[in-house]
Amino acid sequence: LLRTGARRGEAVGLRWDDVDLAARTIQIRRTHYRGHEGPPKSGKPRTIPIAADLLAALQGHHHLRGVYVFCRDDGRPLAARQVLQAVRAAAAAAGLRKIGCHTLRHSFATHLCQAGADLRSVQALLGHGSLLVTEKYLHLTSKNLQSSINLLVSAGK
Repeated sequence: LLRTGARRGEAVGLRWDDVDLAARTIQIRRTHYRGHEGPPKSGKPRTIPIAADLLAALQGHHHLRGVYVFCRDDGRPLAARQVLQAVRAAAAAAGLRKIGCHTLRHSFATHLCQAGADLRSVQALLGHGSLLVTEKYLHLTSKNLQSSINLLVSAGK
């Protein structure tokens, strides 16, 4: 979730045929919510490039239990609470406060902007129809603002 910006239901609905490890892309084509599958919230599929660390994690996670990337031992998709429990356990192991799945989506957007990604790219990766929605996902600090101002100095403006 942190490396793709996917919604929890999109991750639960992710199938191995949506993942192209050779091309290093993930196709977000569906969401899984309360036992039902449908199109992503935006109604449109989107492509997420796979970063090197995510590629390694997916290669190490590859299984033959079923069509879903994240599934139960019998191949059925995970329940929403199982994903939440996994996220909370990982946060606790990392010494972080208790978080929800959607927090990782906000972190994804914020990290991209902190690294210099433009808002239109972040919008496309998140699948938002409006930049106004994307802007609500950004949580910038005074350090981010100082770094932005320093760009003027480095550009000689």
